[in-house]
Amino acid sequence: MPLDPMNLRPMRIAATFAGIAGAAFLVAAASPQPTIVGLQEGAEAAPAAAADDANPLHDSMETMQGSLKALRKLMRDPAKKDEALAAVREMEGAVLLGLAHVPKPLKELEGSALLAHDVDYKRRMATVYTTLLDMELALDKGDADALKTLYRALGGQKKEGHQIYIDGK
Repeated sequence: MPLDPMNLRPMRIAATFAGIAGAAFLVAAASPQPTIVGLQEGAEAAPAAAADDANPLHDSMETMQGSLKALRKLMRDPAKKDEALAAVREMEGAVLLGLAHVPKPLKELEGSALLAHDVDYKRRMATVYTTLLDMELALDKGDADALKTLYRALGGQKKEGHQIYIDGK
Protein backbone atom coordinates (compact mmCIF):
# COMPACT_ATOMS: atom_id res chain seq x y z
CA MET A 1 0.00 0.00 0.00
CA PRO A 2 1.66 3.30 -1.05
CA LEU A 3 2.00 6.00 1.59
CA ASP A 4 -0.07 9.10 1.17
CA PRO A 5 2.25 11.99 2.10
CA MET A 6 -0.79 14.08 3.00
CA ASN A 7 -1.90 11.56 5.64
CA LEU A 8 1.24 10.95 7.70
CA ARG A 9 -0.19 12.37 10.95
CA PRO A 10 -1.16 8.94 12.36
CA MET A 11 2.35 7.66 11.67
CA ARG A 12 3.96 10.71 13.29
CA ILE A 13 1.73 10.35 16.34
CA ALA A 14 2.55 6.65 16.61
CA ALA A 15 6.29 7.27 16.26
CA THR A 16 6.23 10.09 18.82
CA PHE A 17 4.17 8.07 21.24
CA ALA A 18 6.45 5.04 20.85
CA GLY A 19 9.41 7.19 21.84
CA ILE A 20 7.55 8.65 24.80
CA ALA A 21 6.38 5.21 25.87
CA GLY A 22 9.93 3.89 25.70
CA ALA A 23 11.13 6.74 27.87
CA ALA A 24 8.33 6.11 30.37
CA PHE A 25 9.25 2.44 30.49
CA LEU A 26 12.88 3.31 31.23
CA VAL A 27 11.84 5.74 33.95
CA ALA A 28 9.49 3.17 35.50
CA ALA A 29 12.10 0.41 35.32
CA ALA A 30 14.84 2.54 36.89
CA SER A 31 12.70 4.02 39.67
CA PRO A 32 12.52 2.17 42.97
CA GLN A 33 9.34 4.11 43.71
CA PRO A 34 6.70 5.07 41.13
CA THR A 35 7.42 8.46 39.61
CA ILE A 36 4.69 10.66 38.25
CA VAL A 37 5.86 12.85 35.42
CA GLY A 38 4.43 16.28 36.01
CA LEU A 39 4.49 15.99 39.80
CA GLN A 40 5.10 19.53 40.96
CA GLU A 41 8.53 20.33 42.31
CA GLY A 42 8.70 19.83 46.05
CA ALA A 43 5.56 17.67 46.09
CA GLU A 44 5.78 14.19 47.54
CA ALA A 45 4.43 11.14 45.79
CA ALA A 46 2.06 9.01 47.86
CA PRO A 47 3.85 6.14 49.58
CA ALA A 48 3.73 2.88 47.67
CA ALA A 49 1.14 0.39 48.86
CA ALA A 50 2.17 -3.00 50.18
CA ALA A 51 3.48 -5.33 47.48
CA ASP A 52 0.29 -7.40 47.64
CA ASP A 53 -1.89 -4.35 46.99
CA ALA A 54 0.33 -2.61 44.42
CA ASN A 55 -1.55 -1.84 41.24
CA PRO A 56 0.32 0.76 39.18
CA LEU A 57 -2.41 0.94 36.53
CA HIS A 58 -5.07 1.64 39.15
CA ASP A 59 -2.82 4.22 40.79
CA SER A 60 -2.23 6.02 37.49
CA MET A 61 -5.96 6.04 36.75
CA GLU A 62 -6.65 7.46 40.25
CA THR A 63 -4.14 10.23 39.50
CA MET A 64 -5.94 10.88 36.22
CA GLN A 65 -9.30 11.05 38.00
CA GLY A 66 -8.06 13.49 40.63
CA SER A 67 -6.43 15.75 38.06
CA LEU A 68 -9.49 15.59 35.81
CA LYS A 69 -11.69 16.69 38.71
CA ALA A 70 -9.29 19.52 39.57
CA LEU A 71 -9.11 20.59 35.92
CA ARG A 72 -12.90 20.82 35.67
CA LYS A 73 -12.81 23.54 38.34
CA LEU A 74 -9.60 25.22 37.14
CA MET A 75 -10.64 25.62 33.51
CA ARG A 76 -13.47 27.95 34.53
CA ASP A 77 -10.96 30.59 35.62
CA PRO A 78 -8.50 31.90 32.99
CA ALA A 79 -6.34 33.29 35.83
CA LYS A 80 -5.63 29.70 36.93
CA LYS A 81 -4.06 28.73 33.61
CA ASP A 82 -0.77 27.59 35.20
CA GLU A 83 -2.58 25.37 37.69
CA ALA A 84 -4.72 23.92 34.90
CA LEU A 85 -1.59 23.23 32.82
CA ALA A 86 -0.03 21.46 35.82
CA ALA A 87 -3.14 19.26 36.14
CA VAL A 88 -2.99 18.36 32.45
CA ARG A 89 0.71 17.56 32.68
CA GLU A 90 0.10 15.39 35.72
CA MET A 91 -2.46 13.45 33.68
CA GLU A 92 0.08 13.10 30.87
CA GLY A 93 2.52 11.54 33.32
CA ALA A 94 -0.17 9.19 34.61
CA VAL A 95 -0.98 8.09 31.05
CA LEU A 96 2.67 7.30 30.41
CA LEU A 97 2.89 5.24 33.59
CA GLY A 98 -0.39 3.50 32.80
CA LEU A 99 0.84 2.63 29.33
CA ALA A 100 3.45 0.30 30.77
CA HIS A 101 0.73 -1.68 32.59
CA VAL A 102 -1.67 -3.19 30.08
CA PRO A 103 -4.77 -4.52 31.86
CA LYS A 104 -5.37 -8.24 31.79
CA PRO A 105 -8.13 -9.29 29.42
CA LEU A 106 -11.48 -9.99 31.10
CA LYS A 107 -11.69 -13.31 29.29
CA GLU A 108 -8.98 -15.79 28.32
CA LEU A 109 -7.15 -14.65 25.19
CA GLU A 110 -4.14 -16.13 23.42
CA GLY A 111 -1.92 -15.36 20.46
CA SER A 112 -3.24 -12.77 18.02
CA ALA A 113 -6.33 -12.04 20.11
CA LEU A 114 -4.18 -11.19 23.13
CA LEU A 115 -1.89 -9.05 20.98
CA ALA A 116 -4.91 -7.22 19.54
CA HIS A 117 -6.19 -6.56 23.07
CA ASP A 118 -2.85 -5.13 24.16
CA VAL A 119 -2.44 -2.99 21.05
CA ASP A 120 -5.99 -1.66 21.37
CA TYR A 121 -5.26 -0.55 24.94
CA LYS A 122 -2.05 1.18 23.86
CA ARG A 123 -3.82 2.94 20.99
CA ARG A 124 -6.54 4.17 23.30
CA MET A 125 -3.93 5.47 25.72
CA ALA A 126 -2.17 7.20 22.79
CA THR A 127 -5.46 8.89 21.94
CA VAL A 128 -5.86 10.04 25.54
CA TYR A 129 -2.30 11.39 25.51
CA THR A 130 -2.91 13.25 22.24
CA THR A 131 -6.09 14.77 23.68
CA LEU A 132 -4.11 15.96 26.70
CA LEU A 133 -1.48 17.55 24.45
CA ASP A 134 -4.26 19.35 22.57
CA MET A 135 -5.64 20.51 25.93
CA GLU A 136 -2.25 22.03 26.77
CA LEU A 137 -2.34 24.01 23.53
CA ALA A 138 -5.93 25.14 24.13
CA LEU A 139 -5.03 26.31 27.63
CA ASP A 140 -2.01 28.18 26.33
CA LYS A 141 -4.10 29.94 23.69
CA GLY A 142 -6.91 30.66 26.14
CA ASP A 143 -9.36 28.83 23.87
CA ALA A 144 -12.13 27.99 26.34
CA ASP A 145 -14.41 26.45 23.69
CA ALA A 146 -11.72 24.06 22.45
CA LEU A 147 -10.83 23.19 26.04
CA LYS A 148 -14.45 22.30 26.85
CA THR A 149 -14.68 20.16 23.72
CA LEU A 150 -11.45 18.35 24.57
CA TYR A 151 -12.54 17.87 28.18
CA ARG A 152 -15.75 16.21 26.98
CA ALA A 153 -13.77 14.07 24.53
CA LEU A 154 -11.51 12.97 27.38
CA GLY A 155 -14.57 12.03 29.42
CA GLY A 156 -15.85 9.96 26.49
CA GLN A 157 -12.48 8.23 26.14
CA LYS A 158 -12.54 7.41 29.84
CA LYS A 159 -16.05 5.98 29.59
CA GLU A 160 -15.17 3.84 26.56
CA GLY A 161 -12.03 2.54 28.26
CA HIS A 162 -13.93 1.59 31.39
CA GLN A 163 -16.64 -0.14 29.36
CA ILE A 164 -14.05 -2.25 27.54
CA TYR A 165 -11.46 -2.94 30.23
CA ILE A 166 -13.60 -2.98 33.39
CA ASP A 167 -17.18 -3.79 32.36
CA GLY A 168 -16.29 -6.04 29.41
CA LYS A 169 -18.65 -4.37 26.93
